[in-house]
Amino acid sequence: MRPLALLLLCTLVSACSLWQKRKMDPPKIEIQGVRVENAGWEGAKLLFAVHVANPNPYALQVDGVDYSVELGGKQVAKESIQSKLAVDAKSSTVLQLPLTVKFTDLFESLNTIFKAELITYRLKGSAKVGLFSIPFDETGKLKYEGGSLKSQEK
Repeated sequence: MRPLALLLLCTLVSACSLWQKRKMDPPKIEIQGVRVENAGWEGAKLLFAVHVANPNPYALQVDGVDYSVELGGKQVAKESIQSKLAVDAKSSTVLQLPLTVKFTDLFESLNTIFKAELITYRLKGSAKVGLFSIPFDETGKLKYEGGSLKSQEK
């Protein structure tokens, strides 16, 4: 039994050292824009175009994402996606993250959006990568023009 335990311990130590050598830089995330996908009497389904840049020399395989969105300092909704997403090594992609909002929750933010030239957003959550969760918390500014919200330079 002792040789088996020793072998298991050596395997765990070498796996940990390999993980440390494979240092992971967090991906860079930014909302590019928001569009209304579906609207009804009670609410709407919004699609957030989220630019994700992977600075690592290997692909990121994401197993799911939990996130929330704030507009003008007010949380408008939370969502969870349990499908697999991938971002190739040293590249970027635009993901479409759906978010269902109720107009009652969004009313105050909409008032702010239409009155303000720029509105601040906050996209906060975590991405599940294997056994780990990578937190993210990005802020920026959106401008309402032509019926949609578009990202502004930070």
